[in-house]
Formats: sequence, structure tokens, C-alpha cells
Amino acid sequence: MRISRPTMLCSALLLASCASAGGPAALRDAPVSVCKAEPVRVASLEGVTSMHEDLKTWLQAVPAGAAGQVLLSGEEIAALNRKNRQHAWGHQDVLANEVVEANRVASELGERFDWLAERLKSGKYVEDTPGTLSAARRITEGSSHVLEARVVAVETDLRCVPSHQGFYTPPVDRDFDRNQCSRLHLGEVVRVLRVSEDGAWRYVHAGHSVGWVHGAVLTPALLVEEALAFRAPPRHIVVTADGVQVPGGAALRMGTALPLTRESQDAYTVIVPTTNGLVETPLPRGPELHIGHLPFTRSHVWRLALSTLGDPYGWGERGGARDCSRLLLDVFRAFGIELGRHSLAQAGSGSRTVELKGLEPAAKLEAIREAARDNVVFLYMSGHILLYLGELGGAPFAISAISEFVTPCEGAGDRVSRLDKTAVSGLELGAGTERTSFLERMSRLAVFGR
Repeated sequence: MRISRPTMLCSALLLASCASAGGPAALRDAPVSVCKAEPVRVASLEGVTSMHEDLKTWLQAVPAGAAGQVLLSGEEIAALNRKNRQHAWGHQDVLANEVVEANRVASELGERFDWLAERLKSGKYVEDTPGTLSAARRITEGSSHVLEARVVAVETDLRCVPSHQGFYTPPVDRDFDRNQCSRLHLGEVVRVLRVSEDGAWRYVHAGHSVGWVHGAVLTPALLVEEALAFRAPPRHIVVTADGVQVPGGAALRMGTALPLTRESQDAYTVIVPTTNGLVETPLPRGPELHIGHLPFTRSHVWRLALSTLGDPYGWGERGGARDCSRLLLDVFRAFGIELGRHSLAQAGSGSRTVELKGLEPAAKLEAIREAARDNVVFLYMSGHILLYLGELGGAPFAISAISEFVTPCEGAGDRVSRLDKTAVSGLELGAGTERTSFLERMSRLAVFGR
């Protein structure tokens, strides 16, 4: 099914659906039982041990050598990226002509404001400060159309409308700001499409998301040819873990790719974007740096995902933390696979999809087993997406970034718990609640492989 452009734009405002096992609004609107009305903070998930978090466990759960088999070649990954660009929700080529047409940009901006205005009017959203949307609309209406290729030089928030103020669903939880569309990482190529009258705000297309950045966080404008050379150089270094430091203090994130100009015994010389331009910079050699994209194997995918265990959860990357869809986006960037920003987009981005709606849990589990036999698999349910790991002791497990989840409460009702981190979970999580288990709510598989 082709998703319309308005759906793609508005879905950026719905990243909060990654927030919980049942969707935060549904959880907070549930009837109060003998359980606490407010979510309870927890440090771990029941039934998950260090064994479930160990890469060796999952490598040993498949036939010897199978986890190291390359599932998609570079050519097949390029073809998959081209296929997904055909959909409005897919990762778009920001250097292509399609994203820059002035009337289209104006229409997209109008659709976003109209959608937000309806949410505010209906009471589904409330403003952090009265008049936030009107003020943002005035900034947008006074902005100028521009056409610039730039690179992110400073990791920064991507706001849905040009304002530092937020939008929230009542009751207000400031961890979930609907104006936090995403976050942009150092090294991401963007297309600047609008600039505010005072030059403080820029409306950018980042391929996976559109929104506004504030302040001096981008390189100076580049020729399209220069941006292409940065994005697709003859050789590049790929960062496979967060925290690699660039001289000067900036930290690189998993999945970042930088052009490699030369290498020595001790260092790689790469091109790093700064607010003054593109600068050659040496990076000390280390295990977190890989020449070229990683081979797309289950072993590498699981290793990168499991390396984020315990990392804090952040709606729309609030504070630099990841939500469920950004986790998968960053892991897959290390392989050159370009994913959309929200969970529904990612659920349609595989080599193929398997629909689970209407199936009984046993049939769903069998479909998951079959899909995962020789492939990497995403598990999608409304508002949440997970990376499947396998079975241990006959029970299926996956990894994802989770904020809230629901468990049965003794006596009656459901208990809401806040985990707020990347974790391995069983697919029976939520069983016996009004929301039902992860497995029961699974509706689609995205299968990556041949």
C-alpha cells in the first residue's frame, strides 16, 4: 500500500508510539485498579537473564556458521534502498530533485500545521505554552525558500515546528514531547528547504525525517556534487558503536559514515563536517571503526543491537537517547540499509513482509520461526518495533528500546511499569492484560534477506 505524503509528515509527530508496549495514551487512559495509578519504575524485565543478553546465546541457537552468512550483498542493499524510496514513508534521497520543489514544500508545511491545529482543537494535544503553534506558524510563514545541501556538524534536535516549546497528550508527561520529531547526528547529509527571517531556524529534509533545526549546527552550504562526494566517497569509515571521539570533543554515533582519505598504522584520516566546513581529521584506529559498511549478517546485526543494552530510552531521541525506531535505523545504517524514521515505515522496509493479522498466537510464532530461519526479522505491532533474536527454552525473545510496558495486577486491572531503556524481552510480555501480549499484538514481520 502506498502511504500518502500527509501520512508520512504526520507520522513524524507520532514517534511516541514507540514509547510503550501498549502506547502511552492507551495506558494512561486505562481504568484505575488496585494497582498504582502512576507507572512504577523498574530496572529489569522478569524472566530475562544475562544469558538472554549474551550474543553467544543467539549465535549458538542457529546452525554452526549460519549467523555469519551474508544475507544481502551491497548490490542487493542498494536495490532495497531504491525500492523503499518509492514510498512516501521510506528513506528519501535528499539530493534528488523531488524533495526540493517549492510548492511541494509549502504544501507539506501547511499539512503539518493543519494536523497539529486539529489535535490541539480536539484536546488530544496541549501546548507547553499557550500560543506555541501560532508563533511557530508565523516563523514559518515569514521564512524564505532556499535550496542548500549541508551536513550536520553538531548533533541536534529536529523539531516538528520551529519552536523549543512542546506539545503533549494530557495528562502531560514531559518525557514525551510531540514537537520532538527526531534528532540529527553529526555526518548526516540534509537538504535545507526553508530558513527563518532571522536565520535562526532552518527547515531540513534528512531523508528519514523532516523538521526544523536551530542555530549553527550545519556546515556551510555545499554544491550538490560536494555533498554527493561526502555521502558516497570511494572509501569510508563506518562507526559501529556510540562514543567515538573526534578531536575537539564531538562524539560520533553508531552508523555514522565519514569519507576516508588515507590511513596509517595508528589512525584513519577522515573528512569531518564542522560549522566552518569539511575538515580532514585523524581518528585513532579502534574496534569501533570499520572500513566500509559491515557485511549484512545476523551475527553483526545482533552484535550491534545487543551492544546498546541498557542505553536510555528517549522519545524522538530526547536528550540524545533512542526510541525503538531510531535504534533500528542506527543499527542498519552500519550496513548501508536506509530505513524510515517511524516503526510503521520500518515494518514495510524489508526484502519482503509477512502479515500476521488474524492469526492465532501459535500460527504467528510459526510464521516468525519460518521467516527468521535464514533472515533478519523485525517484529511490528501498532506503535512498536523489535529486532527478533530467537528462541531460548522454547520461548521467543527480541530486543528493542522500551519506555513503558503492562503486566497483570494481583486482584484486577493492569500495572504500568517504566523501564526506559534498550532491553531484551520475551514476546509473552503483557500476557493476561487488557492490551494482551507482544506476540498476540504482532501484526507484521519485515524480513531482510533473500
